[in-house]
Amino acid sequence: MRKGLIYFLVLILISSLTFIIARGITITKNNEYGEVIENFGYIETKLLESSRYTQTEAVDPAKLAFYHANMKFVPDNEYLTKYNFVSYPELEDDKIKVYLEKDSFSIIVYDKVSNHYYSSRPTHQGFNGKLEGNLANRQRINSGIWIDYVLTNNPKQSNIFSDGLYNFADVRFAPGIQSPEAPFELVAGSYKKNNVEVKINKINGMLLAEVNIKKLKFKFNVEIKLTNGELTFEIPQASIEEEIGEYTVTAVTLFPYLGSTRENYFPAYTLIPDGVGALVRHDEPRTQVFNGRFYGDDAGYTMTFYNNLSVPLFGIIHEVNKSGLYAHITKGAQQSILTADFYTDNLNYNRASTKFYFRELHRRIIDRAGAGSDYIDPARTGSDYAINYKFLHNNANYVGIANDYRKYLLDHDLVEKVTPKDDITLHITYLMSDLEPSLFSKRRVTMTTALEVSQIYEELKEKGIHNQQTTLLGYSKEGVSSGLVNMNFFGNYGDYKQFFEEVHKDGNQVYLSQNYVDPSGKSKRINEIRDVAKNVSKLLMKKEINTGSGTRIDYNLKPYQSFLKARNDQKFLDKYNLGLQSESMGSKLFSIYDKQILDRTESMNHYVELAKLNDNLLLSRPNSYLWGHVDAYLNMPIANSQYQYYTDLVPLVPIILQGIMPKYTPYLNFNAMGRERLLQMVDFNIYPSYILTCEPTFKMRNTDSAKYYSTYYNDYKDEIINNYNFINNALKHTMGASIISREVLEIGVVKNTYSNGVIIIVNYTTKAKTIGTHNVLPHNYEVILWEMIKLKLPQ
Repeated sequence: MRKGLIYFLVLILISSLTFIIARGITITKNNEYGEVIENFGYIETKLLESSRYTQTEAVDPAKLAFYHANMKFVPDNEYLTKYNFVSYPELEDDKIKVYLEKDSFSIIVYDKVSNHYYSSRPTHQGFNGKLEGNLANRQRINSGIWIDYVLTNNPKQSNIFSDGLYNFADVRFAPGIQSPEAPFELVAGSYKKNNVEVKINKINGMLLAEVNIKKLKFKFNVEIKLTNGELTFEIPQASIEEEIGEYTVTAVTLFPYLGSTRENYFPAYTLIPDGVGALVRHDEPRTQVFNGRFYGDDAGYTMTFYNNLSVPLFGIIHEVNKSGLYAHITKGAQQSILTADFYTDNLNYNRASTKFYFRELHRRIIDRAGAGSDYIDPARTGSDYAINYKFLHNNANYVGIANDYRKYLLDHDLVEKVTPKDDITLHITYLMSDLEPSLFSKRRVTMTTALEVSQIYEELKEKGIHNQQTTLLGYSKEGVSSGLVNMNFFGNYGDYKQFFEEVHKDGNQVYLSQNYVDPSGKSKRINEIRDVAKNVSKLLMKKEINTGSGTRIDYNLKPYQSFLKARNDQKFLDKYNLGLQSESMGSKLFSIYDKQILDRTESMNHYVELAKLNDNLLLSRPNSYLWGHVDAYLNMPIANSQYQYYTDLVPLVPIILQGIMPKYTPYLNFNAMGRERLLQMVDFNIYPSYILTCEPTFKMRNTDSAKYYSTYYNDYKDEIINNYNFINNALKHTMGASIISREVLEIGVVKNTYSNGVIIIVNYTTKAKTIGTHNVLPHNYEVILWEMIKLKLPQ
């Protein structure tokens, strides 16, 4: 009896949880005249419902019921047999089973875990009597491979053809209205194998599809592998055989409609990795089409997309937390673009896919006036192409996609976790000096000395900010303007050395800023003939920039020359045990002409080798192929391109990198969002960053650094301390942990749950919110720490 009572009391104590609450500093805002804005509540709600925020996952019950009753694709054996879908032992494991129809190269994937089917052919064709267009369109959408090609002797953007296997085969569909029961039944014998043929072979536990586009004299292989529920398709460059005649192939797309959804009948959305992350919910027609190049635009070509895809993935969710897929490119992302279509009055489906370029059109210049014509290079890109598909169930949401990709990066040693500290880190860039025009030459404008940097560093330490990462900008005798400077220090060497030793003793690091990618022509280290790259049209890659002191010319350097210059600088950095910070290298990738067209694979390889030179590297908005070489992510965007058709802003990239490396905001000196930006930093787990000078900013008004229009430390000292504490009071509890859940509880109220049990609730609204037993103040956050009482059980 006594022993049972003891266990009963212990059970009660163990099940008791204590809450430790942390709140941000309360800030009250009033109207300038103390007046109440009558429509403010309506305005605030509309703002919070906009694409600048993440929306709730509320789904109309009637719509959900209709989806389950009418839109779930469930092919039976009769369907699979009728349309020649074959299963292979190589494409089945305990998680998924794949059926393949070889002639159109179409697949059906059965996810055993979620009991859900995905098809590469759009499902529910002809639904509600709404047809899929003319014969050519039906041929195209029911093909699992699309080929882009041009007339070899007349290669123009307006003349690019894009046909599917069924287009090449010139198939005809059985007569009668399209319907879900018979959407793509062919007329017997209409598939012309003298135009195109697909053969399937079994090799080493995988399938090998030999695709022969006879009409184009173009052949390639697709390797199909299934590993632990992950489906991989690879096109090896070595498998490609082509004979360029009347036509030249430019690109290939695999499975353009895999996972597509019909109109607004699915409770679905598309995930696009633009900026920090974006969703497009399939709830209404959208006339725009998304196109974006992974790793940013290619300055070597003229085609521009005006968005930023730093991660080569996309996702399509059918039903949140139930079913969906995402794809990520493992080879050839630097030569690929992402396309996403959304349903309109004339297009019935939402879809997303990637297009891999073998070669691209460009302008061939024939005279100094810039006259020329479009041209297609006979040489192909040197990269293989591989894409992995993962099928989701209870993690079918953008957080699940981010965490699955995070796990992939860790499992494949593509990133390395930075050792977490007890508090978050503050990043400060100190602008040391720049040059301004003078009567006879140039005059130095000294804004911060090494001694003053040391004094600010110590002052912030005394205020409790012990973790500081420091970047020095304009430290050399050439100032900031050239971007690429000779490695030296202006001023007292002893002050620099003493500061470096002090920082290293604290376990912090100092970085020197260098621009090895697109520096100014003012740099004394640039030889235009040797160093400056040419675009694929053989023109020097340079552009005129307006500055506070006039204009300057910026160059794009040959990637190999960038590497050589960085290698030469490394001895100087090693001497003082300093890290490297580079502004453009992580986010800029381009093709060049150097006796031949060198695609972005060449540039990427040189930048990776450059990144390996220094164990301490900071990059601004680095593309994912460099994540494994950086200490931290600088200038993290807290937005996306904000296209009209985006419905949600989501922190995809921060969730992927959470617990792996620190992420820093753009300089908070220029924060126009005020308190909202700080709340986003807590929500997205991003640390503060500033650019500072010890002298008042106006002193550099005639230099190229005038673009940093507010940098005076005395103006920001109190703000830095207050903002740091506001962010740190929340995020210090999440060091090294990942985000496992992010819920929008109601409009403007977000709940983040971390792998260590910490919960942070962020309230973007101007009203206090009661969440369970917790009151979250307006424009504030609350941290909930769960601590289990530890008791020693009786023996």
